[in-house]
Amino acid sequence: PPPHPAGGIVEDDGGPTITVGFESSGDFYWLPMVRLLEAALPGVKIILADPTYDWSAVNLEDLTSSSRHDGRRGGDGSRTSDGSHPETVRDLRVVATSDPTVEPDVVVEGPDIFQAGRDQGSRCAWGDKPWVQTTAEPSMFFNAWEWCRHERDPVMRLETGLAHYNQDLVYDAKKTTYVWSPYAMTHAWLMRDHLADRLRAFKDNPPDLRRHMVGWASGNCQDHRAQIFRALQRASNRGWRTGRVDELGRDGAVHALGACEHNVRWSSSDEYPPRGTKPWELYKDYRWVLALENSAEPGYVTEKLVNAMASGAVPVYYGDSRAARKVFKRGTFVDVLEIWRLKGHVPGDPEVPGSPPTEADWDVIADYVVTIDRDPDLYAKFFAHSNALNEEPESEVYEDAVKFEIGVDYPNEPFPQIDRPVLEQIGPDAGATREAVWRLRDLFREKLDERDAWELRRANGSKAAKH
Repeated sequence: PPPHPAGGIVEDDGGPTITVGFESSGDFYWLPMVRLLEAALPGVKIILADPTYDWSAVNLEDLTSSSRHDGRRGGDGSRTSDGSHPETVRDLRVVATSDPTVEPDVVVEGPDIFQAGRDQGSRCAWGDKPWVQTTAEPSMFFNAWEWCRHERDPVMRLETGLAHYNQDLVYDAKKTTYVWSPYAMTHAWLMRDHLADRLRAFKDNPPDLRRHMVGWASGNCQDHRAQIFRALQRASNRGWRTGRVDELGRDGAVHALGACEHNVRWSSSDEYPPRGTKPWELYKDYRWVLALENSAEPGYVTEKLVNAMASGAVPVYYGDSRAARKVFKRGTFVDVLEIWRLKGHVPGDPEVPGSPPTEADWDVIADYVVTIDRDPDLYAKFFAHSNALNEEPESEVYEDAVKFEIGVDYPNEPFPQIDRPVLEQIGPDAGATREAVWRLRDLFREKLDERDAWELRRANGSKAAKH
């Protein structure tokens, strides 16, 4: 459990602190805020305050300083990625509280769609505090201009997508830094043990030997999701023939475990999987898992792809695959948009430019999946990388037909990256994350002065004790 579970009282050790308060489900972005503050205010204890969030679900003790992950401790004359001499690495101290009376130093606020029904979490009581806008949903779902009333512009705008990037009507770039922080990154941190070494994580349940072909669980029913599911059923009937089992005991079953297209019970006692079932349990019997975003909005990558990947199966992904390739290595998932492109297939009604994919478009993808499923060698290629995470997204190379350029199409590499020193993520070429760190540092510079004074008192006290 975390050192201060929900409802706990944060102990005062006399050191400097910065308290982050959350409004309207701004807690979706607790991890990016921790990493940005770690870089901006090293050595300052971070207090996460939200009366609506179950902090017991997050092991904050795992949040050791990301500066330690590469083994560098400073003092060797080397330089950090921003060109400065490294200081002694300070321990990252993060605690959480659900005490509603805690007064924050900075507020992290979600969009208006999360305000209703959250009496304690959407008080709009901190309008005089510095604040950060966050959006963990596609732009179609919320009003970009509806927020609690504040006395100043937000310091940052943390977005899971890129629909509002460089839009002057949405934010003032001179006052607010737009940071691309796909929700997939926070979720990947939570699931990292099942993503960074898949061969070890699933050695007792190899994906290629699992009984059923496709699994999918969703309660948000949309046309494109239903269409690809039905296309896979048709393709399975053609490629596998209903009821057929191969010599390894595998079949071509296409199962919908959730409310959408539901066609199989979870168990004899439960119609649907229990809420909170981990993906490696939910999909333990499936070789492929559908990961279908609400839309293919630019930059929008969520937990759907992470959950599918963490199940050990091969994800079939529909969304902005340019962005997805920044999160997971190319070739570790079926990229629907890339398959259409490589086959020279233009989705949608040819008579209606910009129209959504048709039934025939999804048949192309379904046939592709079934063909690979019947060929062990082709299926094995998806596991060429045991670590599915893209450790160097800045090195990702795109085809000439795919345009994705930092500073033009996106402001920074996906943040925060897993198990990568935070200093490497805020270097001279880092874009918006570097700017965001400097904004926070300028805003709370007195915290660094407090830290230096506190460390000096501790050092003097330690010397006095020795004598």
